[in-house]
Amino acid sequence: HLAPTTYGDYPQSMKDRVGHRLPKFTEAEKKLLKDSTDFVGMNYYTSMFAKNINPDPKSPSWTTDSLVDWDSKNVDQYKIGSKPAGGKLDVYSKGLRYLLKYIKDNYGDPEVMITENGYGEDLGEYHNDIEIGTNDHNRKYYLQRHLLSLHQAICDDKVNVTGYF
Repeated sequence: HLAPTTYGDYPQSMKDRVGHRLPKFTEAEKKLLKDSTDFVGMNYYTSMFAKNINPDPKSPSWTTDSLVDWDSKNVDQYKIGSKPAGGKLDVYSKGLRYLLKYIKDNYGDPEVMITENGYGEDLGEYHNDIEIGTNDHNRKYYLQRHLLSLHQAICDDKVNVTGYF
């Protein structure tokens, strides 16, 4: 999604894969698109491995155009991060730093705002229990780790992050 607004067009790999289903930009549109973002808004919750898939070429779909499916484990069953009991997603705060640095290195160091970041939990039968709901150690840990990774991205990697929501 950042390639058109940074470079004025889709990446060649995307054009090759999606083909005629991908709308084409006119030269005037490319010129308008290039460097057109005021900032990049990014949502981050977790990281996953990309697993290769071989979709049926006779049934193209936007859901398979990337040629990947997402999994929390790789082919050797190595898992990114950890999933606390009751957690909805694996916790991997380093992924936030890596993604921010990737955006800086590949898309011209844009201003970035973290528009969503947080921890979801399934408390089951204790969903409405205020004492359990406010004894929120997993969420505190999640936010501490992610804010530390954000600090490293800003201070060590010099990523241009101006907001965190």
